[in-house]
Amino acid sequence: MRARRYVLTREDGREQEWRGWEMADFHLIPAKYEHINRARCNELDSMLTRAGLSWESNGRQDTPRRLEYTAAAPGGRPWSIRPVLPLDFDPWQPSDLWRATCGTPQKQHPALSAHAVAEHIRDFRA
Repeated sequence: MRARRYVLTREDGREQEWRGWEMADFHLIPAKYEHINRARCNELDSMLTRAGLSWESNGRQDTPRRLEYTAAAPGGRPWSIRPVLPLDFDPWQPSDLWRATCGTPQKQHPALSAHAVAEHIRDFRA
């Protein structure tokens, strides 16, 4: 059974999507990448630096759909860090905004907070 998606247009013209299996499960999810902003990017920058990782961003903080960070684990293993898709954003876990993917072998990790992403990459053992 698939979750149903509903779009609600607010009085201010802003669209919000709702999803759920049944009425009791509905929760608000952003229609766009509203969950990623400059402050959230700065937080990730700070956490990656504090974890002692070498990293860089493609500089697309103003267009989060195309935003990507690359970080190198202490052993040199490359990681890609991208914002969680709006449909995967869970308002009950609002700090879990980032998804890290390890280059080889391809391994995608669950949505994590900036702090958890940095620690996970730093401590990851292949």
